[in-house]
Amino acid sequence: MALTYTIVVNIFVGLPVQPVAVAMLAIGYVVMIKRNTLFQELWDRWFSGRRK
Repeated sequence: MALTYTIVVNIFVGLPVQPVAVAMLAIGYVVMIKRNTLFQELWDRWFSGRRK
Protein backbone atom coordinates (compact mmCIF):
# COMPACT_ATOMS: atom_id res chain seq x y z
CA MET A 1 0.00 0.00 0.00
CA ALA A 2 2.82 2.37 0.79
CA LEU A 3 4.37 1.68 -2.60
CA THR A 4 1.16 2.86 -4.27
CA TYR A 5 1.34 6.16 -2.43
CA THR A 6 5.04 6.52 -3.19
CA ILE A 7 4.48 6.05 -6.92
CA VAL A 8 1.52 8.45 -6.97
CA VAL A 9 3.51 11.13 -5.11
CA ASN A 10 6.50 10.63 -7.41
CA ILE A 11 4.29 11.12 -10.46
CA PHE A 12 2.58 14.15 -8.91
CA VAL A 13 5.85 15.82 -7.91
CA GLY A 14 7.61 14.90 -11.15
CA LEU A 15 10.19 12.53 -9.70
CA PRO A 16 11.22 9.47 -11.70
CA VAL A 17 9.40 6.21 -11.06
CA GLN A 18 11.55 3.10 -11.07
CA PRO A 19 10.32 0.30 -13.38
CA VAL A 20 11.06 -2.22 -10.63
CA ALA A 21 8.63 -0.39 -8.33
CA VAL A 22 5.87 -0.59 -10.95
CA ALA A 23 6.53 -4.31 -11.44
CA MET A 24 6.44 -4.94 -7.69
CA LEU A 25 3.21 -2.99 -7.42
CA ALA A 26 1.61 -5.01 -10.22
CA ILE A 27 2.68 -8.30 -8.65
CA GLY A 28 1.35 -7.16 -5.29
CA TYR A 29 -2.05 -6.34 -6.75
CA VAL A 30 -2.22 -9.66 -8.60
CA VAL A 31 -1.51 -11.52 -5.36
CA MET A 32 -4.11 -9.43 -3.55
CA ILE A 33 -6.74 -10.17 -6.22
CA LYS A 34 -5.98 -13.91 -6.11
CA ARG A 35 -5.70 -14.38 -2.33
CA ASN A 36 -8.06 -11.86 -0.71
CA THR A 37 -11.66 -13.12 -0.75
CA LEU A 38 -13.14 -9.71 0.06
CA PHE A 39 -11.28 -8.16 -2.84
CA GLN A 40 -12.45 -10.98 -5.13
CA GLU A 41 -16.07 -10.24 -4.19
CA LEU A 42 -15.59 -6.54 -4.84
CA TRP A 43 -13.83 -7.26 -8.15
CA ASP A 44 -16.71 -9.48 -9.28
CA ARG A 45 -19.28 -6.89 -8.22
CA TRP A 46 -17.49 -4.04 -10.00
CA PHE A 47 -16.68 -5.79 -13.27
CA SER A 48 -19.27 -8.54 -13.71
CA GLY A 49 -22.01 -6.08 -14.76
CA ARG A 50 -19.97 -4.72 -17.66
CA ARG A 51 -19.97 -8.01 -19.55
CA LYS A 52 -23.73 -8.07 -20.01
